[in-house]
Amino acid sequence: MDIRLLPLEEAFARFMPEVDDIGARTMTYSAVDKYKAVVVEGDFVVDAEGFVRTDEMVPVPDGAMVAAIFITGDLRAEKATLIEPDIDWSPLLKIKGSVFARNLFVGGSASEIDGDLKVEGAIVGHYNHGMLTVRGGTSASVVLANDYEFEFVKGVAASYVLNASGRLDRKSTRLN
Repeated sequence: MDIRLLPLEEAFARFMPEVDDIGARTMTYSAVDKYKAVVVEGDFVVDAEGFVRTDEMVPVPDGAMVAAIFITGDLRAEKATLIEPDIDWSPLLKIKGSVFARNLFVGGSASEIDGDLKVEGAIVGHYNHGMLTVRGGTSASVVLANDYEFEFVKGVAASYVLNASGRLDRKSTRLN
């Protein structure tokens, strides 16, 4: 596993070339050139238990302003609850592989998982500044979306799914 800090525009050119407006996608707007992206080549394992902030799960040099984290393999955090630190803005996560976690709480980034999302407990999305797209299969015990957009391209396997309007919808590919 190799961890590097890259200019934000360079990382987007490599991992998300389809994104036209990096500033809007990362909420960095006119300051894109001041921000960096953390790039993890290969799988990344979070050994910690309990709450782990997504902006602190990968080591970052002091003073670096990070707007995105790109992981080219899987993100494994089976003992952790991954939680975004801010509902207004959190670093974008782009996972090229799959994500395995105890729980996932998201709210302030426009993130993507290209593989599967497998969560033992709950997937919770809260607040309208965020969205999560999962291109593979998704499984969890509970999925809660409160003024938050999930796109589950291959659907969701969950015991309980609740969106902001209060409807139970296990077959939906979009929740908000």
